[in-house]
Amino acid sequence: KVENFRLVVASGTHEYAALLREETVRWFQRHLQGIVASDLHDVIAAQPWEYPGGSGLDVPPIPTNQSFDILPEEQLWCTSSGQISLDYPESLTVFDLNQAEWKARSSTMLPKDSTKELQSKVYGNRKLVPIWARCIDSGNDRDLTWKKVFFFSEPDIAVTGIWITADPDASPWVVLLQEGTHSIQKRPDHVKGLAREKGQIFLFDVRGIGAVQQRPINRYRFNATYGTEFTLNYNAMMLKDSLLWMRAFDVTRALTYVEGATGKTPSLYAEGWLGVVALIAAAVKKDSRVSSLEFDRLLYDISATIDERFHRRDHRLEAFELAMLVDVPKLLGCFEGRLRVKSWEDARGRLLESPPSTTGDI
Repeated sequence: KVENFRLVVASGTHEYAALLREETVRWFQRHLQGIVASDLHDVIAAQPWEYPGGSGLDVPPIPTNQSFDILPEEQLWCTSSGQISLDYPESLTVFDLNQAEWKARSSTMLPKDSTKELQSKVYGNRKLVPIWARCIDSGNDRDLTWKKVFFFSEPDIAVTGIWITADPDASPWVVLLQEGTHSIQKRPDHVKGLAREKGQIFLFDVRGIGAVQQRPINRYRFNATYGTEFTLNYNAMMLKDSLLWMRAFDVTRALTYVEGATGKTPSLYAEGWLGVVALIAAAVKKDSRVSSLEFDRLLYDISATIDERFHRRDHRLEAFELAMLVDVPKLLGCFEGRLRVKSWEDARGRLLESPPSTTGDI
């Protein structure tokens, strides 16, 4: 009946706020228990985003002195098992619809020149300002010398990096580790090992990680849905951009800087999700080529996240048309002869020694 419906507006985004909980209890008490403490009417907080919880509105308290039996959980199920996906396996889910949409698009709507469109996404309207790196500290650690620098990859966007050198005559490597320059504290042996293996590395922070990590902008976990990374990226996507494209642009600028600082064509090493960022940057770089590429735990294909029902969600790898523009196997083919992939990841984040094309179905 229409008269049984109510409107309650409370604080929060997709959140079961205190006001919603209290009014829901009040509604159930009236209609399921026959407890009529007061007339039920619409409740709308004057400024919902400022409403702190269960006080401040002119509503009577919820009766709490009654006790009643709760039905067994199984009797409250709407299906035989309580799980719609188990009881109706033939039903179409968002996964099925998404997969069908991708199949239709990938067969008819792939861009003729994806590299050119990818280059447009990465460079966009960003200004290629001169790079003036500032050294803020330097020193040595036994056989290694180090130097901390920062520069602006575009106006008002500061990025940072640390030169770590075992052999100053070695060809340079731009290194992208998942924690950025924080990896020196978290994995010092790994960083030192890379420096000794490569001879000369520039451990680089793209915007938002490492020394330039964004401060949290809300109360959610940093990389969680609705967290800082998610919110900033989706704001960028609504402006027809993405943090992914921005970070790929930062990598192109780091490559340009390293080449200018050393006079040698740099190579590129990346791990985890930054492997995709590095691959995009190497594919679209305008002013020079990359000597060689090396990846650890590289996602074998972006479209795998569409085909895997239980894929690992990573908001750092989200952008409109990403799967249509970034064909990982195809882009890797552009670097044949100067490419090494130490290990791969599938869409669930599981480690693979080789991509599925050589191992069979996952």
